[in-house]
Amino acid sequence: RLAVASVGLIAFIVIASALFARSLTRPLSELADDAESLSYGVLDLAIKNTDREDEIGILAQNFEVMRVSLKQAVDDMALLNKELENRVIERTAELRASERQSNAIIEQSGDAIVVIDGEGKVLVWNARAEQMFGHSAEEMAGQMMDRIVPETYNRRHQEAFEQAAELGHLKNPGVTHELTAKRSDGSEFPIELSVSQWELGGKNYFSASIRDITDRREAEVQLRMQSSALEAAANGIAITGIDGAIEWVNPAFTALTGYSFAEAVGQNLRILKSGQHDQAFYRDLWDTVLAGRVWQGELINKRKDGTVYPEEMTITPVLNE
Repeated sequence: RLAVASVGLIAFIVIASALFARSLTRPLSELADDAESLSYGVLDLAIKNTDREDEIGILAQNFEVMRVSLKQAVDDMALLNKELENRVIERTAELRASERQSNAIIEQSGDAIVVIDGEGKVLVWNARAEQMFGHSAEEMAGQMMDRIVPETYNRRHQEAFEQAAELGHLKNPGVTHELTAKRSDGSEFPIELSVSQWELGGKNYFSASIRDITDRREAEVQLRMQSSALEAAANGIAITGIDGAIEWVNPAFTALTGYSFAEAVGQNLRILKSGQHDQAFYRDLWDTVLAGRVWQGELINKRKDGTVYPEEMTITPVLNE
């Protein structure tokens, strides 16, 4: 009986010890599993055994606080990343829209727009530049600007560019220059050039706005020829506004009337009236001219010194804007 009782007691003790040990190791094992899950970033599962009041429960509660804090931080970080991603998308779209707008402005410009880097190589060559110089954008990409500079001016162009590259800025920013350029076929023509410079990423860039002034030069020659013809005309010529105010006279007018250019300009043609024609005469004259027709006739006018003289006058209206 004693032996049976002893065996039973021992068995009870062993079983009790095993159950007690299991009651201790199980929550520790669960806590270890939960800690491992945390280390792998699994933050959605709550930590077990937080309701215990012993040391394991305290440790589990601390792990739970850490899990909640980490999850909140991760959620906040995800939200921030999403916001940043949206901002990047919006900013990228804005930059692309701005780039498209800038490219459209450059391509549709009536002037040739050329952008070169600090080494003098072409980066931008718009459609007007293609038309003006006869070189395509693909042909000019990465090329030097001396391809459009006449050989006579190559040295001056190179010196000016080297000086700007060395100084890091233009010698005369904002100044428009009238120069000579060269087309792909070798023909030369006058241009108006304006250059600006800027820095980006520690590198210098230059943009040139180029305008073909061939038509303007030809118009200037034509105007000088016409002006010379008017100046040299043997007949007196006066240009007035529709109110009769004198704007220009030629030397023959001065010789005829005695009024110098300075004395005549700003005065009204009435200074030549002799008083020998009635109002109806002048009314007919002005009605004809203001109707856009040519008036021609003979009349008596008066010089600066008061002497009168007969003259044949033709008044031709000039119709424009």
